Amino acid sequence: MKRHESEHSAVVGLLCLVLTVGGTNSLHGGERVADFDVLPVGAGGYWNGSDLSGGFTSDLVRFQNSYDTNWSFWAGFAYSRVNDTNTPGYGNQYAVWTPGTGVGGTGSYAVVYDSAWDEQDVVTFPFPVLVKGVYLNNTTYAALAMRDGDVFSKKFGGATGDDPDWFKVTITGRDAGGADVGSVDFYLADYRFTNNALDYIVGEWTWVDLSSLGPGVKSLHFTLSSSDTGAWGMNTPAYFAMDNLSFVYTFSSPAGATNLYDSPVPGFVGPAGDGRSDSSNNVINPAFCGWASEVVNYSPAPGVASQWTNAMLALGQVTGSNMDIVSLGDLTAEQIATGALPGTITLRLSTPIADGPGADFAVFENGFGSGHNCFAELGYVEVSSDGTNFLRFPGVFLLTNAPGPYGQYDVRNVYNLCGKHINAYGECWGTPFDLAELAWQPAARAGLVNLTNVFYVRIVDIPGSGNWYDSFSPSNPVCDPWPTSGSGGVDLEAVGVINSPAFVHVNTLAHGPGVIWPYGMPDGKVAVGRGLDAMLSILPLPGYHVIDVRVNGRSVGPVTNWLFTGLQSDQTLEAWFGSRFIVSSSHGVASPTGTNYGYGSFTAALSGSPETVGGTQYVCVGWSGTGSLPEGGSGMEISFLLTNDTTLSWIWQTNYWLDVDTRGHGSVDTPDSWQAEGTVVTSTASAHPWYEFAGWAGDTQGDTNSTFMALTMDRARAIVANFSAQLATGCVPVAWLVANGFTNAPDQEAMADQDGDGMATWQEFWAGTDPGNSGSVFEILEIGTSSGRVYVVWTGGTNGSMEPFRVLGTDSITGQWVTLDGNVIRSQTGTNTWHDTQQRTNRFYRIQAVAEP
Repeated sequence: MKRHESEHSAVVGLLCLVLTVGGTNSLHGGERVADFDVLPVGAGGYWNGSDLSGGFTSDLVRFQNSYDTNWSFWAGFAYSRVNDTNTPGYGNQYAVWTPGTGVGGTGSYAVVYDSAWDEQDVVTFPFPVLVKGVYLNNTTYAALAMRDGDVFSKKFGGATGDDPDWFKVTITGRDAGGADVGSVDFYLADYRFTNNALDYIVGEWTWVDLSSLGPGVKSLHFTLSSSDTGAWGMNTPAYFAMDNLSFVYTFSSPAGATNLYDSPVPGFVGPAGDGRSDSSNNVINPAFCGWASEVVNYSPAPGVASQWTNAMLALGQVTGSNMDIVSLGDLTAEQIATGALPGTITLRLSTPIADGPGADFAVFENGFGSGHNCFAELGYVEVSSDGTNFLRFPGVFLLTNAPGPYGQYDVRNVYNLCGKHINAYGECWGTPFDLAELAWQPAARAGLVNLTNVFYVRIVDIPGSGNWYDSFSPSNPVCDPWPTSGSGGVDLEAVGVINSPAFVHVNTLAHGPGVIWPYGMPDGKVAVGRGLDAMLSILPLPGYHVIDVRVNGRSVGPVTNWLFTGLQSDQTLEAWFGSRFIVSSSHGVASPTGTNYGYGSFTAALSGSPETVGGTQYVCVGWSGTGSLPEGGSGMEISFLLTNDTTLSWIWQTNYWLDVDTRGHGSVDTPDSWQAEGTVVTSTASAHPWYEFAGWAGDTQGDTNSTFMALTMDRARAIVANFSAQLATGCVPVAWLVANGFTNAPDQEAMADQDGDGMATWQEFWAGTDPGNSGSVFEILEIGTSSGRVYVVWTGGTNGSMEPFRVLGTDSITGQWVTLDGNVIRSQTGTNTWHDTQQRTNRFYRIQAVAEP
């Protein structure tokens, strides 16, 4: 009886290898160490690939090598027992520096040459692994070249020791698909420290932790780099030494978890959860297209209780019941001593198995347990196309401690042996098997077993006494619970076919909150008889929507079902589900905008604020939201998780331009500015001394004679505050009187002749003369002719009024005066000249300073 796990099964290697050269099979609770101690070395104490084998293997780990017979040149990995820590130069390329031996002081170690032209320094594992780490050291050749310098390499640190030199190895992990999963840098020498006493060249075996690369490492790649480089590349010798590569195989747990290569296959799928067999809402996994239909042979071990000997219970669909089983029995020590054979059962299938993508079939036993541990009674699995010639799947068992008669153990150390997954007490998971792992075996190559038409599956119980072994070389004893009785040994419940020549699959994949129904596992597979039709439904969860559907990579839009007709090959159906996300904005550029669909992380942003159109401005002042968003917020960018239908409205404030101007001497306390729509803006006008407010003009509102103007900003507005001078007698501005030093009563000052030149002060203002200078008078200086035309010259400045002068004329001194020119601009010099536009004779002329308040 036993336990479980879930999903995809990917072929990542072939385990059943017979090694001609092997390494120490160090095993500690699943940890393995590839070292080089048992590898044979030549007379020189090293191996460099001159046998053209292309590499060597330690504990099933392949270390790559390339050897060029034309130049006796090698690259990649060599291994060595050379102990020489003193001889410099290329002739000593196979020696590790201090201590001169492998880790622990004995044995062989690897020497790595990183060729810049031929990447051979690659380590390949039979399965993806978690690499715990490795010991690294310098070679004597590289270390002495860095310490002392040579004809090609500089002395690290330079003459002063201050050069920031370095030499490092970068270790990159790649997965089974060749994609990088991470890298680790290790400095074999580092002279970059400010304190030269801290500079170092590694001269001892140093542990480098590689666990950060994760559990999916299929290969390791090594790259050397140095601060000492030239036109031809790195000058530092591209060598380092390695020993004791430690790693752990991480096969699947008993139930549910996705694994890189042996994810368990659920017997049931559905809304109650994949693998749940105790819910009427779940269905038999649609990935299965056939089941065992006939018992060809049943030979249990002696002593199986009669209620567990009904071999017919192994036929048909999986049930998930730990009582619906047939037991193969378990051998006792006495039976083993007499040569008794383990129990077996051979089944014929209703439809043949074919080697296809991923797992081709699954075996359901009745294991049980929790976490990574399972009461797992294991069995070998064999297949045949004719019922006579059988091939056994290469199995792995990496534990060294026997669990006892009814103990549980960590099945992540078990691979390709049936029984390691849970199938009891409401959970139903089968162990996957991939026919591709048998393709290399001679019987398959010879056609004795046709892997495209397998009709027979045989299960052979493995008594856990330690007398039966896995497929490693050297092999490990398989120690599952033993001895057991009653229904001891493998308790077989069902064998299900996934890939068959008579069926194709629709591979479904749903993204987000929805399902494609039916769906199967692994890979969403739904088995369909070849040539038949298949209707699949695309179902969003309540409150969600279909975003898009793709059939064989081609979008067909947000449909809710799809009919495949006359299927002759595998198909794909992929659907995206999510929430509706509606974004609105009256101005600017919103991203996204309109109606959108999605699920998960979203970022919405707005640009183009403020937006100005004439005297109107639009400014984003925040947003309001529903659904996955809060009710509101500020800013023009928001990131959130879209989990239900959501709206986002960017909120805009309308502003109007208020233009405030003054005419005359005064001020207004409101500057030109943008004002929010509906705002009441109160402006106050203040006259300068000797001036007074003279009213508002423009787009005003209310009383224009009040110094206060209250405007409701319902449009762009422009207003002007008018100010006029306080006037004394003769319309003389009081400010002008004060400016000229006349600060007594304004009317009296205006009427007085301050300088005794015969002109009252008010007259001096209009004439533009200086009221405090008797020599500054308003008078005609000259009248003459030029080119037959009269001109007049007079004094009158700009000290006061800026009103134009008028020129008047008459033919008789007692006659009527007529305005000849009413707009003579005052000269800034105080001397003004006017030329008549007509030829006149016998004329009288008068200059008039116009007094107009």
